Formats: sequence, C-alpha cells, structure tokens
Amino acid sequence: MRMPRFKLFIFIVLLAFNACWKEQHHEITAPVIPSYNLLGTVIDIDDLTAVPGCSLMVRPVALLYEDSTYSGHEIVCDSLGQFEASGLIPGTYSIVTYRDGFDMTSEIMMMGHEDRQIEIKLPKVLVARTRYSVENLDARFNIPQIDGIEWLDDGDAIIVTPLNGEAQFLAKGRPGDMFYGIGNPDSIAMNPEFWGLTFLESFWVGGGNLFDYRLYALDTVTGTIIDQIDTEYQVMDLTNDGEALMVTSAIRKVFRYDIHTKTKIASHDLGFENPGGIATSGSEIWISGSADHYIFQFDPEMNPEKTYRPVYIDDDGNRSWMGEIKYLSFDSKGRLWATDGMNLYKF
Repeated sequence: MRMPRFKLFIFIVLLAFNACWKEQHHEITAPVIPSYNLLGTVIDIDDLTAVPGCSLMVRPVALLYEDSTYSGHEIVCDSLGQFEASGLIPGTYSIVTYRDGFDMTSEIMMMGHEDRQIEIKLPKVLVARTRYSVENLDARFNIPQIDGIEWLDDGDAIIVTPLNGEAQFLAKGRPGDMFYGIGNPDSIAMNPEFWGLTFLESFWVGGGNLFDYRLYALDTVTGTIIDQIDTEYQVMDLTNDGEALMVTSAIRKVFRYDIHTKTKIASHDLGFENPGGIATSGSEIWISGSADHYIFQFDPEMNPEKTYRPVYIDDDGNRSWMGEIKYLSFDSKGRLWATDGMNLYKF
C-alpha cells in the first residue's frame, strides 16, 4: 500500500529533525554567583591598638544566592591585626572573634554586592579592679586577691590572682584601675597553685603542692607553664638580680637559682623568723618579715637591719599596722611596693 505523498513528506521532515536534535548538546549553564572580598582589622576596645593573632570564624546565616558548597571561612589575623577573606557571597554572616586574654565576640554582618572593610573591637578579659593605699584605705573596689606582683616599664603591673577563687593566673593592669587576665581561662585552669612573681626572660612564680614545690616559668602571652625548676622547700616570694632567681624560703633562707642549668647556686641564712616578700633595686635587696610586719634591707654578708615598719591611717584617723607583708616589688621609678594579699602599699 502506497503512503500518500503528503504523509510521506511529513515523515521525512520528522526523521531529519530528530537526526539534527541528536547531533546537538543541550547543557544548561548555571548563572555565575557573585562573590566579594572582606577585609578588616581587630583592635583593642580600650586603647584602640591592633590585636595580632586573633582567630575568626565567618559563617553564612542567610545568603542571597543558594550555594550548598560554601560554608564560610576560618581566618587568623596577621601581626598587625589585619585579615582578609575572599569569595563571600552577598548575604548575612556571623563573625566570631577570639584570642587568649580577650573576651570572645560574636556579631552579625551584612555583605552586599561589593568588597567590604570592617573593624572589630575586642574587649580584654576583665579580672577586677584593685586599689592601693599610701595613707588611707578609702576606695572600695572589687578587689582581687594579690599573690605576687611585678612592675612593667610603662607603669602597668602584672599580678598573680586566683581564677574564680581556684587556679592562679596572671593579670595586667594599673593599681586603682582595671586588671585584665593573661591567657585563655580554660587553659589556665590547668595550672597548679602558685604565688610570687618576677620576670627573667619569662615570668617566674613559686608554687606546687605539699612536699612537692617548684619554680614555674609562664608564657607571657598564654599564661601557661613552659618550664620548671624543682626546689627543696616552699618558696615564699621571688625576685631576680638580672642573672639568677632569688627566692625567700620558709626555712629562713634566701636561695639563688640558675634558670638555664635549673640548679641552686647559692644559699644565705636570714636572721629573723618567717621571711615573706623579696625585691631588688640595683644592688639593694629588701625582704619582709611577714609575721612582725617589718621590711629589712638584706646584706648576704650580715644580718639585716630593721628599716621600715609600714603603717597607714584608717578611716577614723588612727594609725594602724598594715597586714602581713607577703610580697614586695620595685617599680620602674625605684619605688618600693608591698602587698598583704588584698591591698598594695607604696613607700
């Protein structure tokens, strides 16, 4: 049976069209998702100086374009506190910033259809306020316990103070003002109990447990232990003469320790009971007798002479004896400071 000419024509056209269709590639190209760069700087919220070495987590919250492969950025600031993240899709982001010694911050940021530059202000970990007294005790701040003190050249002090009443850690500040913790509280919580403080290449403290006493070196940034020296007796306080550590002990002696060989290199007897703090200024050595509130100028060749007996005037105008003198330190101006654990006294 012959096919009508019209139907034959249609059949041939369809066969030709089908052949042409199979020769073509029909791939659907996805639209290009725009992305931009985020640049920024992290600064200290108090003094507006750059905070180097911060870690940032940039995570998308709601994007204007769907992209299941994009999960954000993890960035570390450079030595100038600066950072850069590329390939950010327009939308809303969460930025979490943290660094040892500072409070973690979290904020929401909008990213538009252009590069953006931001500034993140990071607050230090606030320990508390402290006070000091020359003549009277009139200021009543939230006072941290002071278990050691060392002065910096810029007038700030480093103190040893308990973390939430438990593990000791270092804090930086200025007497009469705020003190900020050094290091990550989670890491510092692993530190043993320690007290006293001096700086010789790094911070050194005395500490340990009953019948297991040591001198510990602490990292100046993280506040965690990086080295130690075994001691025979409990250390009461410590200082240095620029070459070795000098410590008072509970057995009426002053010891010198070499931090490189980690050995005791000298021992001197004291002519009084219950030594407490120790501090050096040039060639002078000062030691406190913690039980009777005296401060002595110490000479290894002779028994110390009684030099100071600190007093203050109380709120009623009466002359009163200060508490037990536990720790001593000289500041950069050569002034002697003492603490009874709660207050700082300047002479």
